[in-house]
Amino acid sequence: MKVRDFVGRERSALDYRYGVYSKVYRRRLLLAALLIAVSLPGFSQSPALQDERDLVHFGDLIDLDVAGGLEFDWRGTLSPEGYLNGLNTFGDPVFGLCRKESDIAADVAKAYSKFLRDPQVTVRIIDRSNRAVATWTVR
Repeated sequence: MKVRDFVGRERSALDYRYGVYSKVYRRRLLLAALLIAVSLPGFSQSPALQDERDLVHFGDLIDLDVAGGLEFDWRGTLSPEGYLNGLNTFGDPVFGLCRKESDIAADVAKAYSKFLRDPQVTVRIIDRSNRAVATWTVR
């Protein structure tokens, strides 16, 4: 049985199965297997690295939303000491460096509970593009 390849040359079916194209096929199969393995959640990154991305760091733009009004909403970054910059007008400053969004929301809700009844606070990291880049050198 004769078959035309992608260039238009005539090849036999055995050329594709046992000939030159078998190495190409094996390489493509290996590449596809690697891509699938890397895309799986267990192989992509360790849980510690994934958890580290979810924490607030210097350079992050943070959005704080209080349900029910706009006067208590806040958007900003961290101060050099690690506190939410400019949020200390309602009591003690709230520490945000290397903390989860939910932990910061709980502390802000606790601070706002002096002024509001049962505040519903949502904290989100809006922009992570200004984070400091860490480089390691191995000697």
